[in-house]
Amino acid sequence: MEKVILYIKSKEDPSSYYRLYQYFYNIPKKKIKIAESVPTWLYRWYYDKSKRGYLEVFLLAAISIVRTLFFFLYDYFIFHAKIVVINRRFFARRCPKILGQILLLYLKKKRVIWDFDDNIILDKEITKYEKKILQQLAEKIIVTGEYLKSTLEKEVWRKVILLPTTDLRLEREDISDWIKRRELLYDHKIRLIWIGSRANLPELEAILPIIERAAEKIRIETGKQVFLYCVCNEKITETFSNIRIINILWSRERAVKCMKQSHIGLMPLKDTSYTRGKAGFKAVQYLSAGIPTIASDVGFNHKVVINGTDGFLVSETEAFKEAIIRLSTEKILWKQMAYQGRKDWEKKFLASKYQSFWINLVYNTNI
Repeated sequence: MEKVILYIKSKEDPSSYYRLYQYFYNIPKKKIKIAESVPTWLYRWYYDKSKRGYLEVFLLAAISIVRTLFFFLYDYFIFHAKIVVINRRFFARRCPKILGQILLLYLKKKRVIWDFDDNIILDKEITKYEKKILQQLAEKIIVTGEYLKSTLEKEVWRKVILLPTTDLRLEREDISDWIKRRELLYDHKIRLIWIGSRANLPELEAILPIIERAAEKIRIETGKQVFLYCVCNEKITETFSNIRIINILWSRERAVKCMKQSHIGLMPLKDTSYTRGKAGFKAVQYLSAGIPTIASDVGFNHKVVINGTDGFLVSETEAFKEAIIRLSTEKILWKQMAYQGRKDWEKKFLASKYQSFWINLVYNTNI
């Protein structure tokens, strides 16, 4: 078994964790080195801050670069990995020529596998220079869908493998028990859930007035109270008459705890070049937890949600209102979709299958 070095931002980072870390962290340390450019303490300090100035940005960038270069040296002189797996990029937003030359020297004679799950090229998270290097040197490039594949040069499309993002932990949970517990609460309260980052919070905020109108109708017709879990590193500060908003600071554990109690998952998206490249992970995670999902019909979402079967795909924000009302008042429909969502997840997004894929890809050059 050849040695592998896995470059990620942080095991606390959702992309790093769900795309790669969850599949590799149990491999013996003698065979794999997980190189985090951002240590846990810094990640939590930086991303949980409501306001970040130039000092915080500089500190994060400087430590990230220094740690990445340290892992280059550690691997070159001590670990001697044959395989390099990189999530998203090595150097965020800046890759001057000197760093590019060091990267080229480091990756020489190694098998390189490059994975990313957002439109990091449009977002300029990766520089054109580093993109060129990784496209050239990567043996395989792993992305979530055809749209992200199209952001790469055509001559490297033969290297591309499509692989969605999913959650290995939830595969081991008894979701039927979760659904039964939610069903006991269904006649009295409805819990909506949205999980995301500060950068994506405006997508939810844009439909809050629509959720408010849906909650008002639900309250008048059924007497049910509507709750909204916002699991994020930013709070919703606006208040409403008919929605009780509960802000939860994001962590993987808190997200799972809230999903366990939630009836309906929300994934609103505006249709842009960036969102068309998103992996639909919120919707995947909701379905894995047996949560009927209402998602905008944008990008990869149509590969996740089967409209009318395990949730609703909506093309207009106003359609969220009717979908929320239906799932909050039609108990049989809600229950059917809850169980079907988990079944559909097991067919399309079973995490252990993707874990096997990664292990085979890394250790079998014939894939």
